[in-house]
Amino acid sequence: RERAQAILVHLGRRIYRRPLTSAEVDRHMSLYDGAPAMFDNGTSAYRAGVNMLVRTLLQSPYFLYRLDLTPAEGAPTRLGSYDVAAKLALALWNSAPDDQLLDAAERGDLGSIEGVRQQAERMIEDPKARDMILDHYDQMFRFYDWFNMRKQDPAFDSEVAASMEREMELFF
Repeated sequence: RERAQAILVHLGRRIYRRPLTSAEVDRHMSLYDGAPAMFDNGTSAYRAGVNMLVRTLLQSPYFLYRLDLTPAEGAPTRLGSYDVAAKLALALWNSAPDDQLLDAAERGDLGSIEGVRQQAERMIEDPKARDMILDHYDQMFRFYDWFNMRKQDPAFDSEVAASMEREMELFF
């Protein structure tokens, strides 16, 4: 049960993009406890319980949707640190926050412009950000469609198209 709870706390932080509350841990662990009765196929109680925990986490609205639910203390209209972390990760990586970003949220570093800037600069250096930025501009300008168009000019070939694509990537 202790190992399962450690798995729950670790996965929950990543999947919910914030630490689980003690009430959430208790609710999930009650599902863990009841899981062996639901899986009557010879599966061990531990395996059945962990299976239930993972299924429950992955079906939660906290995983499926990005919800702004943790306002900063004393400022009900501002986002909380974990919501800022989730927005940064989705905007720059199209992914969930990594451990560094979640640690920054936990320390309260994302409550300042400087803290957000530091994390954004770190994240932009990651190759995931390059892909996300290029995808953003492709959706906005549809420039990759240009390279699939049939050209009347016989000099336009796959090499020219590849050069055009690389030029656009370097520009953005």
